[in-house]
Amino acid sequence: MVQGVSTRAALVQGIPALQTLALFRGRDYVSSDDVAYLLPLLLSHRMELIPGAEDAAEIVLAAAERPLELLSRSTLRPRAGGHG
Repeated sequence: MVQGVSTRAALVQGIPALQTLALFRGRDYVSSDDVAYLLPLLLSHRMELIPGAEDAAEIVLAAAERPLELLSRSTLRPRAGGHG
């Protein structure tokens, strides 16, 4: 990889996209499945790869595999009253 992804840009686009996907899926919280689905779409096009490198989407998923596994064991739902 020649150049990675800007954290700020990923968050600015990622959080609303994740919230929207969860809403479309009928939930008021974001799941690890939502993150796994959107990560390659949000990040892979922002990466600059060296010639002959793997597919950017595969690199994103490989890098996120362990954090997503840990996230899938957690439940982060809004508190009563909807204030996160």
